[in-house]
Amino acid sequence: MKLGPGEIAFLKLFRAIAKRMTELSVAQPSVIAKPHEQALGAFHA
Repeated sequence: MKLGPGEIAFLKLFRAIAKRMTELSVAQPSVIAKPHEQALGAFHA
């Protein structure tokens, strides 16, 4: 699968957001239940 520049930039952004979400969920366990975080978890699984 070949990625274009836009897709690569999106993946980098997505990974940065996922990392930030992970940091926030560690700091604030109540955040974990939010649907977008479950989606991020499914993406990495």
